[in-house]
Amino acid sequence: MKKLNLRQIAGCVSIFTAFTLAILYYLAQTPSTPLSEKVVEQQVCPEPTPSVEGLGELVEDKVVQKSIHLKSGDTIITALVNFGLEKLTAQKIADALKREFNPKLLRPEHALLLTYIDAKSKGEIVFQSLFIKDSIDTEITVSQSEDGTFIAKKIQKKLIKTVQKAHGKIESSLSAAARKAKIPHKIVHEMISSLSYDIDFQHDFHSGNSFGIIYEADVNPDTMEQLPKNLLYVTVQLKDRTVALYKFHSKGGYSAFYNPKGESIKKGLLRTPIDGAKISSTFGSRKHPILGYTRQHKGVDFSAPSGTPIMAAGDGTIEKAARSGGYGNYVRIKHNNEYSTAYAHLSRFAKSITAGKRVKQGQIIGYVGSTGLSSGPHLHYELIRFNQQINPNKVKMLPANKLSGVDLKNFQIFKSNLEKQFSEFVKTQPKI
Repeated sequence: MKKLNLRQIAGCVSIFTAFTLAILYYLAQTPSTPLSEKVVEQQVCPEPTPSVEGLGELVEDKVVQKSIHLKSGDTIITALVNFGLEKLTAQKIADALKREFNPKLLRPEHALLLTYIDAKSKGEIVFQSLFIKDSIDTEITVSQSEDGTFIAKKIQKKLIKTVQKAHGKIESSLSAAARKAKIPHKIVHEMISSLSYDIDFQHDFHSGNSFGIIYEADVNPDTMEQLPKNLLYVTVQLKDRTVALYKFHSKGGYSAFYNPKGESIKKGLLRTPIDGAKISSTFGSRKHPILGYTRQHKGVDFSAPSGTPIMAAGDGTIEKAARSGGYGNYVRIKHNNEYSTAYAHLSRFAKSITAGKRVKQGQIIGYVGSTGLSSGPHLHYELIRFNQQINPNKVKMLPANKLSGVDLKNFQIFKSNLEKQFSEFVKTQPKI
């Protein structure tokens, strides 16, 4: 073997060095990720954008909920057709509804909610469901199944029995203060009727007087709506005295209002057959506002807005409920063989008020109006004794019945419990 000279050795070293540098340069430019894990980027093509027309159709075909307000004389079918549903669809909805609810009972105060698809691209609305709120504890829905059948379903809400409390300051009238405190109308009427035996609504109330109340109500836990049941306690702080009444269930099974002494509030006749009214003309001789000459005014006039409820002054039988000359719409009630009362110029009679009908003290018999010989809305009220009109302000009330024995003892316990409940309630409320 020939020996390599220095030139050959140098050449070999140069070639090796160059090869080594080339490998190092390549490694420096290559990522450290192993070849098997190398990420390969791919270009992603964007999806095609819908046309403007297509977007318009997607926006327009949407689910919508709208309330339907019934007008006087409307049926469920006419209301739905007027809204835009096809008559055949409206008829099928009404037919399904009849299985759970009589559509003829629908009134403007009923809440109706229609759910539909607003398919404007097809020029129509597509029915989805109808919701009807019959009462605070009853709801009815009508929907369409996949096979096209219309189905009605009644949902009964379980109400919670509660005891409600409220109080407030009286500025203009007790009824206005009670409405401001959001007390249900039924309870307000019961409160006013019970207080009418001991309070003169025209003279006893003054601005700044206060009232308190406890009543029973069933409550819908979802909506917190109340179904008023019974008034239990009412107290009114007047300028010169406090009036408090308690509704007590006696051993004999009879519920009635009693004062703190256990005396029944029911006396002879109500002092005031109308709430919140002012006496505009007293009993006696006066100049007639229309006829223009002086003659005997055989009753008491109470000025009040048209439509204000009028209450029967006592238990009795209706002798007459009809138009009667200058009296206009007129009601006369016979209470016993001695006393009767009359109510004139009514705008209308209450439901079922006809001759021969029995009425209870405080029951609404009609509404204030200005029919007959009248210059404006008011109630003309007469007290009649042996068929002769007399001055109501000169008649004393009959004595009250009084609890005794076990009933009186139970009443005192009942009374103390109510007063304690109300006192604790007032402590938690802002000062009025």
